[in-house]
Amino acid sequence: FALWHANRAGRDNLQAGIPVPDSGHYGNNEHCDDIDWQIESDFAGMVAPGLPKVAAEIAWRGGHVMNYGDGVYGGAWVAAMHAEAFFAKSIDDIVAAGRRVLPEGSRFRQVIDDVIAWHKQYPDDWTRTWQALQDKWGEVDRCPEGRDHPYNIDAKLNGAYVLIGLLYGRGDFEDSVRIAMRCGQDSDCNPSTVGAVLGNYAGLSGIPFRFKTALDYTEYFSHTSATLDDCLTWCEDLAYEVFRSTGGKITGTTDNEIWTAPLQKIEPL
Repeated sequence: FALWHANRAGRDNLQAGIPVPDSGHYGNNEHCDDIDWQIESDFAGMVAPGLPKVAAEIAWRGGHVMNYGDGVYGGAWVAAMHAEAFFAKSIDDIVAAGRRVLPEGSRFRQVIDDVIAWHKQYPDDWTRTWQALQDKWGEVDRCPEGRDHPYNIDAKLNGAYVLIGLLYGRGDFEDSVRIAMRCGQDSDCNPSTVGAVLGNYAGLSGIPFRFKTALDYTEYFSHTSATLDDCLTWCEDLAYEVFRSTGGKITGTTDNEIWTAPLQKIEPL
């Protein structure tokens, strides 16, 4: 089946006998900083509710199949935010959990810190933050198809668009998704990441109805024998396993479960 960018390069490397993590390494994979793992790592947070450190570790292990460095950091960052969103009291809590898994000095951490600072400077105008981001980071791109072109699927830049949506959307589902989309570049994936994080934060009942009307729980995903119902079941089963094996407690009845997450110190990867 068709793959693109880091995913395709990673698969080509595996088929050529180059193992993980070398399959994602920049010496073998020019797409190592592309957005691929950042847009595929949601599951690592979904199966580790309230456990951002665990989510980041899962994403770190999986991400080196096709990405490296900042490309893997993007996946760990998204996974940590997903995990935190289940128990978070605010968007700031979610953003802080993702930020804490990023090593200080990494370019990905620098981009995230820049957006947070610009948001404080321009709290009511996301376009000014977008312009500041474009001026500083808009031309940073390792991808051979985007380098020296307006096209840019670098994980850091598109991750910054996700963050802009979360910060300026202020928890409103539609506004957050719309802002991330309007930032541009990988403008289907970035709003999808925002919507998914906010979905964990708000719960299914908190997602506006119009965004759920087209869901088909029984249709098969392309090139698979898996339906959305299957994926939900698998994620829930894995979440039980991960949660309990890392110190979480589940009490109550089947119809009214209470999940109590252990306190975790989130440290940089």
